[in-house]
Amino acid sequence: MKQIVMVTDGKPTACYIDTNNAALFSHRRYSQTTADKKLLYKNSMGNDPFVMAETMKEVQACRKSGVMINTFMLASDYYLVDFVKQMTALTRGKAYFANPNNLSQFVLMDFLKRRTSQVR
Repeated sequence: MKQIVMVTDGKPTACYIDTNNAALFSHRRYSQTTADKKLLYKNSMGNDPFVMAETMKEVQACRKSGVMINTFMLASDYYLVDFVKQMTALTRGKAYFANPNNLSQFVLMDFLKRRTSQVR
C-alpha cells in the first residue's frame, strides 16, 4: 500500500497553474515558470478557495491511485481541522490532531476503521 505522511498546519498555500490558463489568474501572484511550463501560485494567507479546490483534486487523484494520506496536524483552527478531516476521510487515512501547546497529547481519527481516540 502506498501512503503519504504529511505534517501540516492544515492550511494549503500553493498550487501549480497550467500556463495555458494563467491569463485567468493574472490578478494572482505566482513564481517563475517551471520546466514543465506550469506556474507556482502562492498565497501564504491561506483559505484561498482556488488553492483548496486544487488540493482536493490532488487528494482525489491519490484516492483513485490507492494512495492513503495520513496527516499529523499542528493547529487547532476549526476550519482547518475540518479541511484535514475531509481530506483524510476521502483517502481513508488517519489524522492526528496535536495540541499545539503540548505535542505529547493528540487526537487520532482513523477513517479506515472509523474510530476516534485521545492519546496522552
